[in-house]
Amino acid sequence: MQTTDEPIRVLHIDDEPDFAEVAAELLEKQDDQFDVEAVTDSDEALARPIGTEFDCIISDYEMPERDGIELLKRVRDVYPELPFILFTAKGSEEVASEAISAGVTDYLQKGAGTSQYTVLANRIKNVVNQHRSQQAAQDAERKLTQLAERTDDLLFIFSNSHNEIGFINSAYEDIWGRDTASLREDPGQLLKSVIPDDRDRFSQAVERLSAGTSDAVEFRIERPDGEIRWIRSELKPISDEDGTVVRIVGVGRDITERVERQRELERVKQRYQALLENTMDVTTVLDGDGRISYQSPAVERLLKYEPEEMVGDVVFDYIHPDDREHVTQQFTELIEQSETATKRLTFRLQHSDGTWVWVETIGSNQTDTEVDGYVFNSRDITAREEYRQRLETMLENLPGYVYRHRDKSEYPLEFVKGSVEAVTGYTSAELTQEVGLAEEIIHPDDRADVRSESRAESDENESYEHTYRILTKSGDTRWVWERGRRVQDPVSGDPKLEGFITDITDQKERERQLQQQKQQLDEFASVVSHDLQNPLSVAQGRLELMRTEYDSEHIASLDRALTRMETLIDDLLTLAREGTRVQETGAVDLAELFEQCWQSVSTAGATLHTQLDRTVHADRNRLAQVLENLYRNAVEHGGSDVQVTAGELDDGFYIEDDGAGIPVAERENIFESGHSTNGGTGLGLTIVRQIVEAHGWEISVTDGTDGGARFEITLYSSS
Repeated sequence: MQTTDEPIRVLHIDDEPDFAEVAAELLEKQDDQFDVEAVTDSDEALARPIGTEFDCIISDYEMPERDGIELLKRVRDVYPELPFILFTAKGSEEVASEAISAGVTDYLQKGAGTSQYTVLANRIKNVVNQHRSQQAAQDAERKLTQLAERTDDLLFIFSNSHNEIGFINSAYEDIWGRDTASLREDPGQLLKSVIPDDRDRFSQAVERLSAGTSDAVEFRIERPDGEIRWIRSELKPISDEDGTVVRIVGVGRDITERVERQRELERVKQRYQALLENTMDVTTVLDGDGRISYQSPAVERLLKYEPEEMVGDVVFDYIHPDDREHVTQQFTELIEQSETATKRLTFRLQHSDGTWVWVETIGSNQTDTEVDGYVFNSRDITAREEYRQRLETMLENLPGYVYRHRDKSEYPLEFVKGSVEAVTGYTSAELTQEVGLAEEIIHPDDRADVRSESRAESDENESYEHTYRILTKSGDTRWVWERGRRVQDPVSGDPKLEGFITDITDQKERERQLQQQKQQLDEFASVVSHDLQNPLSVAQGRLELMRTEYDSEHIASLDRALTRMETLIDDLLTLAREGTRVQETGAVDLAELFEQCWQSVSTAGATLHTQLDRTVHADRNRLAQVLENLYRNAVEHGGSDVQVTAGELDDGFYIEDDGAGIPVAERENIFESGHSTNGGTGLGLTIVRQIVEAHGWEISVTDGTDGGARFEITLYSSS
């Protein structure tokens, strides 16, 4: 008795219950695989999912509801491949022919004895095994097809004669741009799609396959749209039992992108090589011992060495002795760190002439790449380093120091350089390492103002400046002036405060002394005003009384003396109280001011002509003093009938008269204090010059149009 692991489920349909039961029992005894169920009603059988419950149907022919042929047709409508054996007592060629036409799997006529069940059992096993094999093959083919359709690669089977296609997946349509149906009709179009330059190579590979040799070939095809694609095909011959090649199995892959990448890599490699040969930066590759395995051509420009001469040398032999230990340590760390680690170094390399060249180098660990080494890119920074050293020397000699704060709580210092210890008593290290110390040295009474002014939110690059006191390390109080701005760190993007602080204690002391002197001058002016002007007023009053009582030639002389004394006192008071200061400035209409000042001066029979249409930015009161002094000077030197003219220049204005003028030899001295040619105070033109220069202007004297004196005021000094 044969036994297998997989049972065979059989449904036996017969309208005679006894026969159906006996047949079922006898079949099960034939083989342990059989599991037979007997039913007498065909409707009952059709109502069940017999295609999933059973592997085979056995049916009688003559039954009351419908005969076996009708039942077969009903089964085939739903289960076209389910094994169906017609087992009937009525055997005839007509029934057999009709059964075959209806799709019966097998036909067996009932007979006497139990031997017929042995035959039936064999028939059942045969049709079931055949059906299962077909299903397995169909499943395998379906899975293979599904797998083939999931891949982007071309899968194909050709006959050895190349004129018949056994299998080809849809990737052909995606890669070739042609449909598989047309290829099946004309397999020769595959070779036709290969571009002419590659056809010989492709044909030679096919010939080797026909000889039984596997091969791989790369070639180009032209799609219907004209696009060229690169294909790599791996081909294998399939032989029969006699060793004759009967089929060719192959895989085709579109490698266009890979070929283009390789070409691009080659182009990049060529560009990179050209860059290495022409760049000013020097590229050096070291092994783990620090020996040079590659040196770019740029080293010849930088150090005047031939690149080939340096290969094999230990790079540290070229490094300045003072820098060697640090560079060696950094190189060791680079070796010990991960493949992505980098180092930035600054050191000196020896030139072939024995001098030293400063370089900035970025090193990276490239041991996990094709480079298989440690790559260092170096740039000449000699000029920058020398500038930095000069700058540091300059900073060390500045009367102050530069700084950079982080814009955060307590404003920690990142950098401070210059005469910081001379100003504060603290070293740079103390101020940078002790967080908050830079804030603590600000005088408590000034700290809040400094913080609010310089640390307040402001736009980037907006500057601030202020004056405040600090407490030095020794406890002394010193005045400093600070100017700074808010910047953004170029790397982190964090806000920073950077600026300059200088000691102005001596300046503050001078300002205090000047203020004290000013107060003394103010007191002096008050004394002069009170103690001198009062007696002068009495003398002038007495003189007026004398005019009414006496007619003496001495009265005129006395009047001139008192007038000169009054002018002298006015000029001295002007210098003492006003000095050269320019206070509030604004827009001043020159024509209006010239007329107003003319009315304020005793001009006797003199006349004024103005040709002005200009507005200037000036201190109106101080500019009025200039005009009044120039008017007095013209009347005093040009006579009571002098004509004064005021006009514009391209960059200023002038006042001239038609008097005697000023000799060239005296022009350089007329603005000096005390200089006078007619017994005056000698202060009038001194005051004029000081006020003009306090505005940032210039004044000069030359000949007038009619021979008199001409004073020209240039509004914007060339200095």
